Amino acid sequence: MECAAKSYAMRYGLPVYVDSFAEMELSGRIFSPLGRTIPFNGVLFLLNDLNEICDSIHYPQSTHQLRSFVPEPSRNKPHAMEEAETVDQIVEKEKKEVRGAAATFVVQVRFRQNATWQGTVRWTDTGKTQNFRSTLELINLMEGALTSSGETTTRAQWEGEDRD
Repeated sequence: MECAAKSYAMRYGLPVYVDSFAEMELSGRIFSPLGRTIPFNGVLFLLNDLNEICDSIHYPQSTHQLRSFVPEPSRNKPHAMEEAETVDQIVEKEKKEVRGAAATFVVQVRFRQNATWQGTVRWTDTGKTQNFRSTLELINLMEGALTSSGETTTRAQWEGEDRD
């Protein structure tokens, strides 16, 4: 299963369904290639869940080990599931998933280097794709897609948008 999940993540990315964006806070669901949909309520939970999925499928491998003030007890990965799913079966499950009420993104993390992520994010509602060089830039792109177009911002913007 891990190989199929890794192949899926490499080829298609990880779909993020944003259901609401209130008071600058994202909430929604992540489709895990390990066979389930994971709800999140806040950017911190979104990033933590995406990171756990990457750790579970060992892709992309992290160049840094996370540190903590408190030693983490060995924990069971919540994303584990039984064997025998193929990439095609994972794709079919994802196609059945309802899109996000506010927006749908597909995040492809290519590298986890220098204690951050690099990759691409596709805003499926518009078909726009943008590279991101850090986790902060990914968050800014997603939040920028969800804010009103009349707002002036210094955040990362999608190509084709005007900077004021």
